Order: sequence, then C-alpha cells, then structure tokens
Amino acid sequence: PEAAVFMSEAVAAVLRNDLIAAYNALSALMEDEIPDQFAEDFLLLVLRLAAKLEYTDDFIYFKKLQISMLIDAGRNEKAKHELSDWDEILPDDPDFKELKRRLGG
Repeated sequence: PEAAVFMSEAVAAVLRNDLIAAYNALSALMEDEIPDQFAEDFLLLVLRLAAKLEYTDDFIYFKKLQISMLIDAGRNEKAKHELSDWDEILPDDPDFKELKRRLGG
C-alpha cells in the first residue's frame, strides 16, 4: 500500500488505462532517488509498463537494475532466474556478463 501511495500518479494512470502517462509519471519519480523500500515495486511496475509499451531499451535497462538490486540484496537464486534467458537474447552484452560474474558464474 505504501508503494502505491508513493507511485500514486502512475497507479492512477494505470487504472485509467493510460499507460504512457503512467510510464511518464514513473520517469518523473526517477529524477529523485527511489527510496529503498519502494525500489522493488517501482521496478516491477516500470518493467511491466516498458514491456506493454514495447520500450525495449528501457525494459533492458530496468531489467539490469532489477537483477543488480537482487544481487545486492543477496537474493541470488531470484537473480539467476531473472538473468537466465539473457545469455541467449543478448549474449555479448557487457552488463549482463558483469551481472553473471557477480553471481559467480
């Protein structure tokens, strides 16, 4: 509930089915640092919106942030799961290679 309040403008736009406005509201939130307690919910919502809107580059950027956050939090199994398909999708991406290295693989 607190994350929904933090992202209230974006949540309201999603409820109106105005996904571009929702994405723009989340983008505006990124001008400041996202509080740690809302980071995971923020990333889940922005990833879903980027996917739905077919913002491929943004999706990849936020996926990297999500995986990095999971590694930082010690949630390595979840990070490995999130990272698993990227070897095939973008095998030469240096960021994904670095994330894999951080996971010990």
